[in-house]
Amino acid sequence: MYSVLYKILSPLISLITAISAAFAPAISLPLVPVNPNPIPDETISQNVTVMTFNIKSGGEDELSPESRKPLVRETVMKYTVDSFGVQEADKSWVDLLTDAMPEYAHVGKFRDDGVETGESSTVFYLKDKYELVGSGDFWLSETPDIPSKGWDAPTHNRICTYVILKDKETGFTYAHFNTHLDNAGEQARAESVALIASKIAQLAPDIPVVLTGDFNFNETSYNYGNMLSCGMKDTKYLAETADFGPTYHGYRAVNLDILPIDFVFVNAYVKSVAYSKIDRSKVNGIYPSDHYPVIVNMTLFN
Repeated sequence: MYSVLYKILSPLISLITAISAAFAPAISLPLVPVNPNPIPDETISQNVTVMTFNIKSGGEDELSPESRKPLVRETVMKYTVDSFGVQEADKSWVDLLTDAMPEYAHVGKFRDDGVETGESSTVFYLKDKYELVGSGDFWLSETPDIPSKGWDAPTHNRICTYVILKDKETGFTYAHFNTHLDNAGEQARAESVALIASKIAQLAPDIPVVLTGDFNFNETSYNYGNMLSCGMKDTKYLAETADFGPTYHGYRAVNLDILPIDFVFVNAYVKSVAYSKIDRSKVNGIYPSDHYPVIVNMTLFN
């Protein structure tokens, strides 16, 4: 059952995003439903915990990746997440996390050359619990199969990584897509939402899908509205208990009325959401990153 909060706020969110849509750029890609086929009756359901975490590339001294590695590990392990998506994870970060968290395997190409240069949107998953039955990467551009910069993005290639995971004991299967949209290109963000929706519909049309990331837009954006119109749901508005407010803090105090830019979306294969938490805690007096991680516990079904 969806939360009372969702029922109350959904019309208001729809109104705000509809107004925002009047100022949206025209996009070349169609907005397709992420659930192209009828949703079947539930045959198996499973509780899943996921996380999105922009872990901040670079930093010096106590804020260097080497110093923050154990802080990131402690934050992830606090929730024993089934899978988590990171943003700004260059090769050195992925190597650090691989060393720090042997419980997890990972998938993800690096956005500049597809091999080892640039940041990634790597997805980590519990390797003893899940079998990797599908995975891949696509660039957020007009040429998604090769390293490339899209539309009006001025500086950076952007990428989306996905995994399809099958529980080794139960057979339950779900997909986790993870991305980091452009911070400057308005057209690029709009086109990226449409591209990601089309890829979800193509690659995982009949299974639960979670989509995590730093989207560089908030809930007043037409991009947020487009994501919802494609059939993705913002999990915090489905949750029995949820945290609200900013997800980016830049290592400084921020107004708790600021809207988030990091989200965990889910498609229609969701039965319930227990909680959506923004972890604003420090570890040993230091924030693990300049973003707060978002953790969601939910029951999905096949």
